[in-house]
Amino acid sequence: MKTLPNPCPTLREGLSLGAKEHSGFCDVWNWIIDFFRNIRENVVTKVNDRTGKINIVAGDGIDVIASGSTITIGLGGGESKDEDNPSGSDPNGGGMDDDPGLWTDAEPAETGGFQGGGSGGGMFAWDESTATIGAGGVMVGRKWVAASGTGVEGTGDGTYSVHVTFTDGGGSLAEVVAVDAAAQTALISYTSAVSALHGTLAPKLRELDMEALYYDVELPLCRVLAEMETAGFLVDRKALAQYGETLQGVMDETEQAIYDAAGETFNINSPKQLGIILFEKLGLPHGKKTKTGWSTNADVLEKLRYDAPIVADVLRYRQYAKLKSTYVDGLLKVIDPDGRVRTSFQMTVTATGRLSSTEPNLQNIPTRTELGSQLRRMFTAPEGCVLVDADYSQIELRLLAHIAGDAEMQAAFRSGEDFHTVTASRVFHVPPEEVTPEMRRRAKAVNFGIVYGISAFSLAQDIGVSVAEAKEYMERYFDTYRGVKAYMEQVVETAREQGYVETLMHRRRELPELKSSNFNMRSFGERVALNMPIQGTAADIMKLAMVRVHRRLKREGLRARLLMQVHDELIVECPASEQEQVERLLTEEMEQAASLSVPLIAEAHSGKNWLAAKE
Repeated sequence: MKTLPNPCPTLREGLSLGAKEHSGFCDVWNWIIDFFRNIRENVVTKVNDRTGKINIVAGDGIDVIASGSTITIGLGGGESKDEDNPSGSDPNGGGMDDDPGLWTDAEPAETGGFQGGGSGGGMFAWDESTATIGAGGVMVGRKWVAASGTGVEGTGDGTYSVHVTFTDGGGSLAEVVAVDAAAQTALISYTSAVSALHGTLAPKLRELDMEALYYDVELPLCRVLAEMETAGFLVDRKALAQYGETLQGVMDETEQAIYDAAGETFNINSPKQLGIILFEKLGLPHGKKTKTGWSTNADVLEKLRYDAPIVADVLRYRQYAKLKSTYVDGLLKVIDPDGRVRTSFQMTVTATGRLSSTEPNLQNIPTRTELGSQLRRMFTAPEGCVLVDADYSQIELRLLAHIAGDAEMQAAFRSGEDFHTVTASRVFHVPPEEVTPEMRRRAKAVNFGIVYGISAFSLAQDIGVSVAEAKEYMERYFDTYRGVKAYMEQVVETAREQGYVETLMHRRRELPELKSSNFNMRSFGERVALNMPIQGTAADIMKLAMVRVHRRLKREGLRARLLMQVHDELIVECPASEQEQVERLLTEEMEQAASLSVPLIAEAHSGKNWLAAKE
C-alpha cells in the first residue's frame, strides 16, 4: 500500500477536472480503490451481521456502514458546483477505464443502481453478489439508501476526510464523520511505515525461505481468523448458569465438610491458613516451612490425598471453585446479546507458531476430567444446525516418524494398527494381542514424552514407576526406534551450531539458551530443540488446513463456517443438511494439507453440541 498523495487542493477539484485529465487524481483514486479493496479482501471488521455501524480499525480513519452482507463506505464528490458542473454532479468524472461507472449519473435500475445529481454525495459499496457504486446513493438489497454530504476532501496537507449521511427517506440511518487531519496523518504515517517495512522484510522472507509460510499460510489465515472471531460460538446461557449452580452446591457441601474436619472455620483459599490447619493442627506430613508458611500446592496435597479425608475435600473444593470462577462465571460475563462468545485469536504469541485464544480463552476448556468436559456441552449449534468436530490423529508422532526418517515408526503408522499398541508390543517384547491396557498406557506416555524431550525422572512421575524402570522403558524405546534416537542427537547438535531450529515450512525459533552457562537453561534449550520442529510443523499444517477448509467452504457455496481451532482440532457450524458434506470436506482438506512419508489422518464427528461432536 502506498502513501496517499495530495495532487490538488481538494479531491473535489480533481473530480471536476475529470479522472482522465488529471494524472495526480488518478493516483489518488487508484489508492482509494486499492485501499478499500484490500479492506474487503483481507480485513473483516467485527460487525453485527444484521445491521449496524462498524469502524475500520487502522488509524480510525474511515467509518463504514454495514447492512446485511453489504459494506458501504462514503467516498462522495460532494457539492462541487462550478461553471463546468452547475448541477453539482460531474458527468465527466467517471471511473477508471478498467472500472467504469464508479462515478455516474445513471438512474437506479430495478435491480439496483445509482442516482446522480442533487448533492452528489458519492458512495463506494460492495455486495456479496453485486457492486453498487454511485454518485448519489446505493441500493442495499431492494432498498434505496441515499447519501449526501461533503464527500472526500483534501485538506491541503496530504490528508483526506470523509463525511456522509445515510438516509432511507424516513430519517437518518447513520452518519459517517471523518476523523480530523491529525488522525489521518497518523494513518498515512502508518501506511508509509508499512511500505518501508515491506522493502526490508520482503527480501528477508526470501532469504530465510519463509515466503510460502507467510504468503500461503499466515497472510490468508488473517481473513479466516477474522471471520471466526466475528462468527463467535453459541453458548447455552441457561444451561451454563444451571451448571454453575450445581458446582456451587457441591462447593458449599465440601466447604462444610472441611470445616467439620478442621474443627473450625477458616479461609480455604488462603495457603497460610490452610497450612496451619493441615500441618500444625492436624499434624499431617509436611515439607520445609518457608517465610510465607507451609506449601499447600497441588503436588504437595496430591501426595497426602489418602492420609486424611480433609485433603481430598480441599482438592475437590479447588477443582469445583476453579471451574465455576474461571469458566462458568467468566463465560457468563462475556456472552454477547446474540448468545455467542467471541474470542480473539493471537497469531504471534506462542514460540512454536500455535494459535492462542484470549478474552476469553476457549482453547483452555478442561477436557481431562468428566466434570470439566461437561463445559463443552454448553457450546452448541443454533436451531437446525450441528457442530462438526474434526481432529488430527497423533499428528505430532506422525511428524516425528517423518522428520526423523525412522523406518520402523513409519512402518507402524503405515500398517494402520494402533500405534501405542504396536509400540508396547515392541518395547515389552510381547505379541500385540497380549498387550495389556497398562502396557499400552505406559507406551503412550513414552511416545508423547519423547516428543517433548521428557526425562526419565518426569516419565517415572507420569506413569507411577521408579526412575530406573522409566529409564529402562526409554532405552527399550530407542532400541526399537533407532532413527528417533539419531534424530534427537542430531537436531540438538545442529541447533547448537546454527543457533536456531525450524519447522518444515522454515518457521524459526532462536535458541540462545543452548549457549548459556547455566545447566538448567541449556537443558531447557535442548528440550525446545527437540520439540519445536515437531510441534511447530503441526501448527503450520493446522493453519494451512484452516485456509484450505475456509476456501473450499466458500468455493462449494456452503453456509457452514469455521468457529474454533483448538490445537489439533477444528470446529465447524453448519446446517444439518450439510453435515455429511462438511464432514467429508474437513477430513479431505485436513489430510491433504501436507504430504508426509506416513498417512496424515483426520477424523470428523458431528453433534448438537461440542461435547456430543467429540464423542
